[in-house]
Amino acid sequence: MFNFTPFSFGLRPQRHSWWYRLIRGILLIGVATILIMWPQIVLIVFAYMIAFFAFLKGCLDVLAAVRQKSQQNFKEWRNKDEE
Repeated sequence: MFNFTPFSFGLRPQRHSWWYRLIRGILLIGVATILIMWPQIVLIVFAYMIAFFAFLKGCLDVLAAVRQKSQQNFKEWRNKDEE
């Protein structure tokens, strides 16, 4: 009944060459080594990333609310002039 394939979500199977997979594997081994050797630093960086994202998202939400309110006021003002 349900056919969940990569194509159903708009994703295409990726075909990469061997050197791409080699570089990606080496980078992932390096990241894993950093995660194992310095977990405190990784947690601090992760916390800062979450805080930055939350701050940015909050600012964008406030801007979107102000814009939406100003558009509502404009529509109400325009409708009053038409009456």
